[in-house]
Amino acid sequence: MGANNPLGNVDIKKNLADRLFGGSEVDIRPQGSIDLSFGYNYSRIDNPVLPERARTNIIPIDFRMNIQMNVTGSIGSKLNINTNYNTQATFDFDNIMKLSYASDAFSEDDIIKTIEAGNVSLPLKGSLITGAQSLFGVKTQLQFGRLYLTGVASQQKSDRKEIQIKGGSQVQTYEVFADEYDENRHFCFLTSTVNCLNLRCKTYLKF
Repeated sequence: MGANNPLGNVDIKKNLADRLFGGSEVDIRPQGSIDLSFGYNYSRIDNPVLPERARTNIIPIDFRMNIQMNVTGSIGSKLNINTNYNTQATFDFDNIMKLSYASDAFSEDDIIKTIEAGNVSLPLKGSLITGAQSLFGVKTQLQFGRLYLTGVASQQKSDRKEIQIKGGSQVQTYEVFADEYDENRHFCFLTSTVNCLNLRCKTYLKF
């Protein structure tokens, strides 16, 4: 009788998938619509004076595509997918694509706790340094004992500006060269140390 192989009944592929993704089940759910329109304009003039090739006019094909799609899914219990894409979105950051991997709830020994790719954010608890929103890149959180490290490599897709409203109007400061002044538009407020002959002068425009 041959010796029994203790590893003969071990499914290595299944165990690897369970360890990496928390299971081997794949669930992808797409929703939305895709609208494709294309065509061309054909016209013909039966004029015997014109040559045969000049009687026909064909406008190049007009192709339009409108996509509104939302895809949610998961692989196992650790990997989640969330995508929202619209070709008619007003802003680029309205299109969301996020891939997240979380192992914190399954194993305390894993160094990699979370990995996020796509639309990410970096919220901070302190008030001295503000966090960042509407980022597109990769974010990961690592744990070495009681030391937590969070790293982000991304591109910011949003901008924040502040305006001041006084008396129902907006006041904004500009710096204009003295030789670029327009009559009845730019006004220089003179003081004892500032004159309009300087290279730069601050002007206040009221809209």
